[in-house]
Amino acid sequence: MELVKKQRAKNWLADMRKMGVVSPENQKWSNADWFPRAIAAGIKKMALVVPSSTLAQMSVDSIMGQVKGTDLETAYFDNV
Repeated sequence: MELVKKQRAKNWLADMRKMGVVSPENQKWSNADWFPRAIAAGIKKMALVVPSSTLAQMSVDSIMGQVKGTDLETAYFDNV
């Protein structure tokens, strides 16, 4: 997050094509720790390149479902 603050980044690209299933513990950490810090650091928009694995996609859906209701705009893509 230091680089996000230093560069005043507003956008984040998450290439998740090779990502596997995210454990419930890591999903919880993402929602309770990572996303609040990213938003506080200034991230306004997030582009997600979705994983090829259906199970990994379900992990992403679960995580991103918790982000709804924040000011973070998200968009999903199949490739970069």
